[in-house]
Amino acid sequence: MAGLYVHIPFCRAKCRYCDFASAAAGRDFAETESRYLDALAAEAVARSVGWKEFDTVYIGGGTPGVLSAAALERLFVLLKSNFDLSAASEITVECNPESADFAKLDVLTRLGANRLSMGAQSFDEETLKYLGRVHPAMSVRESFAAAREAGFDNIGLDLIFGAPVGGPETSAMESRLEKWRCDLDNAVALKPEHISVYALSIEDGTPLAASGDIISEDEQADMYALAREHLSSAGYVHYELSNFARPGRESRHNLNYWRLGSYLGLGAAAASFDGRSRFKNTSDTAVYTDNPADSAAERETLTGGQIASEKIFLGLRLLNEGVTFGAEESRLYADVLSRLEADGSVERRGAAFRLRPSAYFTSNAVMREFV
Repeated sequence: MAGLYVHIPFCRAKCRYCDFASAAAGRDFAETESRYLDALAAEAVARSVGWKEFDTVYIGGGTPGVLSAAALERLFVLLKSNFDLSAASEITVECNPESADFAKLDVLTRLGANRLSMGAQSFDEETLKYLGRVHPAMSVRESFAAAREAGFDNIGLDLIFGAPVGGPETSAMESRLEKWRCDLDNAVALKPEHISVYALSIEDGTPLAASGDIISEDEQADMYALAREHLSSAGYVHYELSNFARPGRESRHNLNYWRLGSYLGLGAAAASFDGRSRFKNTSDTAVYTDNPADSAAERETLTGGQIASEKIFLGLRLLNEGVTFGAEESRLYADVLSRLEADGSVERRGAAFRLRPSAYFTSNAVMREFV
């Protein structure tokens, strides 16, 4: 199985928490998107020599929905003319509510997109403002309805928890938990096929980092526990640390990442992995646009030990299937695994090992044992 990822590094406005390779679309965006698509086309031609068929496609960003309808059509044409997507059972496009109107969503379904990943983040106006989102809460419902009308029967919603709105007082903590409960209620009410929940991460260099605001890890843990309880009771399967899905509606593209499958990334900051070697394009969009066919800023051939390490810490993210240890994994990490099994962090199920629920929220500490 192989996945194709395409990075669109533009959005309507940069959110206060975002440290991804993205920038707000400027006044001359028509020219910018045209030049970027020229670059994508050139890179696709160059990469098609070694990459042909893909099982999944994921167009992310940034916000791909910020592209014009004509640009989206051109994007799909260049992908289909350079790669065989006939077996691609899942073609996902990310969007934000402010850029997801019916006309554009209708274009996407006609082009072959069959899964939408929508960045809702919250249904609470105060939280949205704190995060620097440019859409009002109501637009999430409106865009979701438009996506259904356009024919999307597989929609995922992203939510963020842990925004420190309201201050440090106990009453504010209770208010934040209630806001999060309402976010979960509102998300479930829309009946999406997939819901992702992410703890707000304060990254260096972002406006949120400068604010100094933060909530405790214990409070975030309570919110995570509430999400697990709430979404499981609503019929969603908690299949990955941050992801819940209706049975059979897991993100196939992301499952390929977590199973250490091969993938090709096109665009600025996009990464690729062929099973042994990894390379990543420059994050500088201008540099990428000027020389897309030779834009790899990082290249690395992994050792057997590095592959074993990645197989474990990615596989442990999959809560039901876990990871099966082969000879290399056992040779390198048998003692570590025995210790984690003894302290209750992991459990053995047949030939596989998986995280225990008590270790889900603190899983980073477990993963560090294998890095």
